[in-house]
Amino acid sequence: MSSGAFVDSFYESNAGDIHPIRVQPESIIAGFNPAAIGPTTNSQRVYVTGSNRSRGAKARALLARWVGAPPAGYVNGGRIRLAVFTPNAYNALGAAGGDAFTYLGTSAVTTGKSPERGL
Repeated sequence: MSSGAFVDSFYESNAGDIHPIRVQPESIIAGFNPAAIGPTTNSQRVYVTGSNRSRGAKARALLARWVGAPPAGYVNGGRIRLAVFTPNAYNALGAAGGDAFTYLGTSAVTTGKSPERGL
């Protein structure tokens, strides 16, 4: 992931609680990966990356690869991991990947997904 700015946003757990999460603004993709609607109902912060032991609650996520050249600041041939903010958006993703989307003006395709942990 790039080293750009971060923003505070909202994450809806599988249990329906709204948690704070800090993400890069480009990971909030209208119509594909919208942020949950706040305010928070549980103050436990959810993290996008990091080990379960060191970071506590970890967001459900999609894994993706670039279709063609990556956007500036990203490694050619690299992968990205994006928090999926709502259970509905996560459930809409195919288990085997193949869902196309645009990230920073660049085409990407999902390669899989990861469940939330620690909530």
